[in-house]
Amino acid sequence: ASHLIVPGQGAFGQCRAGLLSHEGLLESLHRAVLHHRVPYLGICVGMQLMLDRGLEDHENPGFGWIRGEVRPLRLKDPNLKIPHMGWNTLCVAAPHPVLKAVDHRDVYFCHLFGACEVEQPLATMDYGGTQVAAIGHENMIGVQFHPEKSQTVGLDLLTAFTKWMP
Repeated sequence: ASHLIVPGQGAFGQCRAGLLSHEGLLESLHRAVLHHRVPYLGICVGMQLMLDRGLEDHENPGFGWIRGEVRPLRLKDPNLKIPHMGWNTLCVAAPHPVLKAVDHRDVYFCHLFGACEVEQPLATMDYGGTQVAAIGHENMIGVQFHPEKSQTVGLDLLTAFTKWMP
């Protein structure tokens, strides 16, 4: 494949267990991304798995591609609902060709957990405080939001990803 997308639906541990249930799949994914440098897009839990570990239900190791961990969302406003479901404006914090077309546009989120202790997020959004919306390193990018539910903005991101050749 020229590009890899790992979508996310469900819990961190369940998603990881699903990948492990197919013999050799996780090793093939690591080899493609880390050694062959195939562009990778992680969506929601697919992004969270890029980090060191997730604390949903109990501690589970992530891929360890980017330093950080996944924790329950911590909101400064107790009136805001969790799970966070809805539209929020992306603020791209670091230039990236995949995110260029979606900066300061609204995208759709649906999550209870988020990335924490990430050194340099690529994008953030505000929901009860600043939350990580995108991470990346070299040939990898992950987004907490759902491009497939983000209408034209999501299509713009997916198009940019398919053209990205890091």
